[in-house]
Amino acid sequence: MPSTARGVFTTSLSPGPADGTTRLSFLEVEVANGEDAMLLEGGGLVANPYLGAITESCDIALQSPRMTTDACSFYRPLYITLLGCFVVAVLVTSPFSLKQANPWGLLALFLPKLDQVPPKDEWIADTWDHFKMPQCDSGPMDGAVQKVDYWINESTWVKPKPAKHMAGKWWLFPNESAGGHWVPGHTEPAVPGHYEYKMVLHHKPVPLYRTPQQEACVASRRTANDLHQKLIQQHEDFLKKRAEMEELLQWQEKHHCDAQTANVKYHLRHGGTEMQEPDGAPSGAHCQRACTVKRFAAYTWTKEDGCILKKPRSGTSWQALPQTGAYSGFGCDVEEVASSQWIADKAQKHTLLDGVQPSMDALVGHGAPGTVLCVMLLTPYTASVDVVLMQQRTNSGIFKCDQHAIYSNQKLRLATGLTTRRIYDSQLVEIGGQWNTALDTDLALAFWRAVLKDPEWKQVKWIVQTSPETVFNFGMLKSVLFREEQQSGLDTKGTYLAAPGTVGFPPFFQVLSQTVLKNFGLMSRECFWQMRYWGNEQWPQSMWMDKCLMDTVHARRPVLNDLIGNATGAGACLSPHWTSSIAHHPVALREQRVCFEHGGDEFTHQKLKK
Repeated sequence: MPSTARGVFTTSLSPGPADGTTRLSFLEVEVANGEDAMLLEGGGLVANPYLGAITESCDIALQSPRMTTDACSFYRPLYITLLGCFVVAVLVTSPFSLKQANPWGLLALFLPKLDQVPPKDEWIADTWDHFKMPQCDSGPMDGAVQKVDYWINESTWVKPKPAKHMAGKWWLFPNESAGGHWVPGHTEPAVPGHYEYKMVLHHKPVPLYRTPQQEACVASRRTANDLHQKLIQQHEDFLKKRAEMEELLQWQEKHHCDAQTANVKYHLRHGGTEMQEPDGAPSGAHCQRACTVKRFAAYTWTKEDGCILKKPRSGTSWQALPQTGAYSGFGCDVEEVASSQWIADKAQKHTLLDGVQPSMDALVGHGAPGTVLCVMLLTPYTASVDVVLMQQRTNSGIFKCDQHAIYSNQKLRLATGLTTRRIYDSQLVEIGGQWNTALDTDLALAFWRAVLKDPEWKQVKWIVQTSPETVFNFGMLKSVLFREEQQSGLDTKGTYLAAPGTVGFPPFFQVLSQTVLKNFGLMSRECFWQMRYWGNEQWPQSMWMDKCLMDTVHARRPVLNDLIGNATGAGACLSPHWTSSIAHHPVALREQRVCFEHGGDEFTHQKLKK
């Protein structure tokens, strides 16, 4: 009959179970045929990962002569190791709120707080948050002095002393046997007046002066400091301006403001009240809010005339007159009727898709080969509006694509059947970061979030993000996309196109497959955590997105030499580079008119050359 040894592991959890009992786990060691075998009974120890520390007591009652008191010390480390693995597994797979905020679970909480630490051996521009003062010897500070020690042989006059007779006296000397001895009377000689000399240490402050080289260094540092303070002030002004714009845009959203009509002026046919409103002068959005607050019916805004509020009288009708650069519309709801969809949390801004719904999964992957959705981000109240209208009129640019959509932070009615879709961003971009470039990652993510919420991207194979100032050859693009589809095959990571050299993933012409856009939406939050110490704050969106797609999504990144061309100046259509590259940027409105209004982007070069 084999002997057994039973050990009891008692766990103390804080707080304990609701019923006040203590959970026990029994470790039964069975000795059979000269071999020790372990058997876990009682369901094992179940630890709550969110509670306090676990204390253990081991009380082994040995019944087998072969078992020693080392059994407890042998099994305790093994038991603690298994328990630790279980706790980590629970933390990683738990629906705890921190896991929702951080895909790395609680582990990221223990990472060092590096803030913005520049990468080694990389050049950094002088911006407000990364400014390098001139490294030179500036010498002493203004008004600086140095304490100098020096010795002076000072003389002191000693007054004369006359001769003095000293009477006889018994002088006491304890060291003598008699206790002293008699000193007979005597006369001390006179001492004439004289000078005594003594070296005395003195201290003296001596002003310090700079050398000409040090003066030049001080002037250089003063100039650099003035520039740094100016950059800091510009940053603070930008933050204030952005906050004001975001407040205005959220007001428009909450008051359910209707679209503004571009290049149209509202006219009162039979009279009424018109008033120029200074509060609405900055933009059409400001004018729309002023129209609502002042309880006017309509408005027209232009850069030249500012905001004109309009209120009709009885029997007055409206007339819409064409006027380039004018934006007109009606007032919004006086009371708030909607909630704001703006996102303030930094990590949430980088979360484009929290999860793929089954209905969306069913749609993703559809679309005929080579089909393209072209999307564009439009800055309101700028010359880019005229560029877009010219492209629509000539059926060029994004209007040649299978589907197209234009996004802006303002809802603008550009033409019949052409209205911008709203994004939730101020569209104000600060210049700074590691290379003193546009820090537009938040803007780009707000744009892609709006694109992913719309259904069109699920119905095509490719998505092309372009800008109004970019001209691209749609025929060349289609042939490249067909070729890439054949080469990628059943790639589940997706494909996006890049240009050689420093251009990389160009911000003005980004070509992504449907699959890579979906994966980017799903993994954008993970990219945020991986680049939170530097890239999130220091890189432009093209670099940030390129890094995310390469290192996190692991998408295909074919580099095309003919993706971006340099035919951008006067006579761009006549340049030999015009037909050798897919896209060109920037091309001004005047040059686009020359190119597009003579036959479109496909054959303009040949037509004009003839």
